[in-house]
Amino acid sequence: MSFCILPFLILPALGAKPGNGFHFSRLEAGSHLGYVWPHHPLLDNLYQGGFPMIQLGISGIPTGSRPWHHSYNFPETGITLLYSNLGYPRVLGHALGLMPHINFTLHQAGGFSLQLRYSAGLALITNPYREPDNIENQAIGSMLNINMSTSLQISVPVSSSLDVRAGIGMTHFSNGKMAVPNKGLNIPSARLELVHHFNRKPVICGQDYQPESYDQYSVAVYVAGGYTTLYPPVDDTFAEFTITSTISRRLSQKSAAGAGADIFFGYSDRALLHQQGTTPHHLTGLVKPGLHISYEQIFSKTSFILQKGIYLYRDYQGNGPFYHRIGFRHRVSQRWVMNLTLKSHFFSADYLEWGAGYSFR
Repeated sequence: MSFCILPFLILPALGAKPGNGFHFSRLEAGSHLGYVWPHHPLLDNLYQGGFPMIQLGISGIPTGSRPWHHSYNFPETGITLLYSNLGYPRVLGHALGLMPHINFTLHQAGGFSLQLRYSAGLALITNPYREPDNIENQAIGSMLNINMSTSLQISVPVSSSLDVRAGIGMTHFSNGKMAVPNKGLNIPSARLELVHHFNRKPVICGQDYQPESYDQYSVAVYVAGGYTTLYPPVDDTFAEFTITSTISRRLSQKSAAGAGADIFFGYSDRALLHQQGTTPHHLTGLVKPGLHISYEQIFSKTSFILQKGIYLYRDYQGNGPFYHRIGFRHRVSQRWVMNLTLKSHFFSADYLEWGAGYSFR
């Protein structure tokens, strides 16, 4: 099911030909020098010093045929292939990731530019946690994982067709707690990259474009579901459900902010309460209402969602009072929206929310 994340990233970015909004014009090759950040005591053994990650990619500049191309000043967009032995192949195995990416220019002076790059896709980790063969890998419990990366870099042209880019970044591997353990791998790194331009002059059309119209305020209701697993690893999975509503104010063509309310209902809380030696008196004890604030980065029909919330009430208190949501929403019609978000408690994933919503604009 994790493959469903790819359309949320590819749809706003890629097209098959210039007339459809995009053309490939750049070939990338680079290397990262990173290390496993042991952000949890159970991961201390995974730090084995620095190791390389190899990156290949193809990218280009949007043609200007869609309003968001102009709003974001024609960001570079493409697909990245990432490989690494993670510095500890006996325990962690090898990682192979495929990630759509988008690269924003924050500042440009002459040929120099400061860039912010986001990537998100899927990765295979070849040696996840297994009993009794590989219990040392407490970071990753499944072969298929979500792979996310962000970096800040400087790009310098060295010839008419070649750029050198250098910067720092963070790469993350996780399965959204669809299998445990799922502490996740966080890999800070320094990166160096060469970019070959087939054609530095982008094909720009739609110069007389009209900005998309939008309502200043909107209210949306979403219904989602998913499942989670618990630690220590067992075969049981637990159904989780969410109803959420957000009122948003559009700040610009590119962003919106708002606030809303959530109702969570999950059977995993009953198992967690049993582990503590208590039992909810009835199913209403598994209901967790909450309030959240929201930020939305908008790319035409697709949005990147970031929310922070606080529980108003719940029987199980083990994860603390705060929860977070990060993910994507894609508008399939004027009113209906598809939803894929990850609910978490800071660095601890809770479950992936798959669902749909209706917007009252």
